[in-house]
Amino acid sequence: LPHRLMTTRPRRNEDDEVLVERLAELIRSDAAVAERLAGELDEPSRAALSAAIIKSNASASHSVLDSDPEIKHMFQKVDVNNDGVITAEEYAHYRTTGRHEVPSSRQLYHYALRCWVPFIGFGFLDNALMITAGEYIDLTIGMAMG
Repeated sequence: LPHRLMTTRPRRNEDDEVLVERLAELIRSDAAVAERLAGELDEPSRAALSAAIIKSNASASHSVLDSDPEIKHMFQKVDVNNDGVITAEEYAHYRTTGRHEVPSSRQLYHYALRCWVPFIGFGFLDNALMITAGEYIDLTIGMAMG
């Protein structure tokens, strides 16, 4: 990183904004700067930066959480500290607690429909191919053998 970005003196808010804008400009112009920045940060700082990026991306785009209240409810159950990011620890805790809800009738209906349709489609296709192949074999090999 350029030396002018790496100062230790306390900064005012305006200086912070200028620094952040300059760093963003450097990263946009050269991806190697982002890699170098990640290499310079310690593990907690990298984790904090990653969480901030993920949170920023989630708030910048339309989230599926906004459109489906059922998914939002499930997400909130897993996200214990309500920071908008599900960490590996939160997910592991959710998986080991064993407090999983029984699927609703609506969920089971949609799951059955999702599984049922491909099986029916495959059954019709398989049956049609077997009948066609059987007829062809009967007409060729059957006629040759008398």
